[in-house]
Order: sequence, then C-alpha cells, then structure tokens
Amino acid sequence: MSLNSQDAATWRPTRPMAASVLLWFDLLALAIGLAQFTVGESKSNNLAITVVALTWLVLSAVIVRVLPSLRPHVWLCCAIDTLGLLVFATGLTASTGGTESPLLTLMLLPLTAAAVALGKYMYALFALAAVVAAFALGFMTPTISIGSSAFFVWLISALAPAIIATTAIAMLMEQAGGQAVAGPDGRILDIQPTGIHQRTSVVLGSTDEVDAVVRHLRT
Repeated sequence: MSLNSQDAATWRPTRPMAASVLLWFDLLALAIGLAQFTVGESKSNNLAITVVALTWLVLSAVIVRVLPSLRPHVWLCCAIDTLGLLVFATGLTASTGGTESPLLTLMLLPLTAAAVALGKYMYALFALAAVVAAFALGFMTPTISIGSSAFFVWLISALAPAIIATTAIAMLMEQAGGQAVAGPDGRILDIQPTGIHQRTSVVLGSTDEVDAVVRHLRT
C-alpha cells in the first residue's frame, strides 16, 4: 500500500495500529460506562442518557469493524469510532453531573483517539467539537451559567490541559508518518513468511520518498 504525493503530507493510519488503539479505547470506555450501573459514587443520575451513550458507543465500534463497505476506508472508520467516543463521553458526563461530574476526564478519550488515529487537521475539528460539547454540558448543569466568569474558568481549566497534551500527540503522530514496503509489491507487514530464511526487498523512509522509489520501480 503506497500513498501518492498529495496524501504524503497527511497522516494516514494503517489498519492494525489504528484499529487496535481505538478498540482498546472503546473497551475502556465501555467498562467505565457499565460501571455506572454497578459501583462507584458517580452512578448515573439519568439512566436514559447513559443507555443512549453506551448504545452509541457499541454501535459505532461494531459498525466500523463489521460492515464490509467501511473496512477498506481506514480513515473513515477511525473518524466514526472517534465520534462514537466523543458522543459517549459527553453523554456519560452529562448523566453524572455535567460540569460537576467526576467523569469529565472521559473527554480525554476522544481527543487522544483523534490525535493518534486522525492527524492534526481532523484532530482540530474534534477538539472544537469537544469545546462545543463542554458548552452543552454547561447548559445541562443547573448550578452554573455559561455566561458567567466561573464557567469560562472551568472551561479553560477542564479542557486546556487535555487539548494541549493531545495536540502534542497529534503533531508527533503526523511527523511519524512513514512507510516500509517490499518494493512495488506492497507493505512489509502484509507479507506472510513462508520459510525461516525467506528474503525480500525493503524500502524504508518517509512516505513521499518511498512512493517515489515505488513509482520508479513500477516504470
């Protein structure tokens, strides 16, 4: 699998890395959500919102891994999965106290997922969506007014550290984009070994340089 020169400037996750990272995020979120029905001081105050949030999370996680039409589109799968995490985190936080919820740190899950799997441009959109979600939480919390200085102090203290940290992750992931291919035949990781002393050609490097070598080999 090679990328053309136009795509070289944008991080595109490989399916094994993106799928495994987001799957663990989904499982962690699911465990936290189910815990609201059993243990902990932060039990849900609104069962309907909790159920909707859990259902959304499960459906998005299953759809991107089951539907054959989505499986080739890794980037789209990651975006849908990350959106599911954002909806889940917002819903569960809203049902356990809104801006006063002890589960507010759940917003780190979709932000980190976007930073790892989608790159800085889509991450910026998800960071903006997280800010919008924070305003929605403010609307749902009767003890706070979104027009007050206290709300903006809360907004900055709650989201700024998370956004700063995950922005750094997004930039690192984008800079880490590269390829390792076996000549024009495909990715090294796609090769199935057939013997102990099997040999193959190797081209390693940045995405655009590897693509240039592959194009040359194919001519």
